[in-house]
Amino acid sequence: LQEVYNFKNINKNTKLFGITGSPLETTSSPSIHNAGFRAHAMNAVYIPIRSDSPDEAIDFANKVGVRGLSVTFPHKESILQELKQISEKTGAIGACNTIIHGDSGWQGHNTDAIGLKKALIAFTGFKSFRRKRVAIIGAGGAAKAAANVVKELKGHCCIFNRTVSRAREIAENYGFKYAFLGLESLDLLESYSDIIIQATSIGMKNKSASHEKEDPLGFYDFRGHECVYDIVYEPKKTPLLQRAEKAGCKIKNGYTMLQYQAYEQFKLFTGEDYE
Repeated sequence: LQEVYNFKNINKNTKLFGITGSPLETTSSPSIHNAGFRAHAMNAVYIPIRSDSPDEAIDFANKVGVRGLSVTFPHKESILQELKQISEKTGAIGACNTIIHGDSGWQGHNTDAIGLKKALIAFTGFKSFRRKRVAIIGAGGAAKAAANVVKELKGHCCIFNRTVSRAREIAENYGFKYAFLGLESLDLLESYSDIIIQATSIGMKNKSASHEKEDPLGFYDFRGHECVYDIVYEPKKTPLLQRAEKAGCKIKNGYTMLQYQAYEQFKLFTGEDYE
C-alpha cells in the first residue's frame, strides 16, 4: 500500500485516478502512474477499479470523485456510449482507453495507438512499414488501435480473427485484408508474417488457467524471420512468445506499449509530461 499507492500520504484533498476493466487481476498501471505522481510531488493516487460494465465504472467514479480512468479489457469499445465527448483519434479508431471528467461530463481519448506506434518503431527499428506485410491477431479495442498504427506506418496488413465479421469491420476502414484465424488461412498468414501483432488477451496471466496456456497461433509454425509483438505483458513470455523465440524470431511483450500509452495518459490526467 505504501510502496505503490503512497497510502500514508492520502488525504481528503488527494485527486483520484484509476484503471477499470474486468477481471483486472493483473495490471502494472498503478505502479507507473503513482511513481509519476511521486516524481512530480502531486497529491494524487491511481487505483484499480474492477467493473463488470462501463456504466458501473462511471457510476462509481462519479460518486467518489474520480477525475480520470484508464480503460482496459473488455470495456474499450462499450465505454464509448457512456461518454459526452470523444477525441477525433478515438472516433477514428472506434475504441477508447482513457476517460477524463470535464465540465461537460466524461471525455474519451485513445493513447493505445500512440503507445503502440512508439513501441513498434522501437522494437522493429522501422520508422515505416511501407515494404512490410503485417498480421494483426484479434479484432477488439487493441486490434483497432493496432490497425490505425499500421495504416499510419503505411504497412500492408491482414487482420485475423475467429469472428470474421469483426475482422472485416476493422479491415474495411483501412483497406486491409481480413481472414478467419485458423488453419484454413495458414497460407495467407504466412504471406503477412513480416510483423505479427498479437492483440488479444489470450495468454494473459490470471485471465483463466486454460486461457493463460493458450496460443492463438498454435496452428502456425514460426520460421524465424518474424518480428512478433504480443500486447500481453504478464507473463513476460506468453506461450506464443516462447514458441516464437525458440524458432529464432525477434520477440517483444506489451510492456513497452503499456509504458508509452501510460505516459500519454499521465499528460492528459495532469497536464504535465511524465518524464
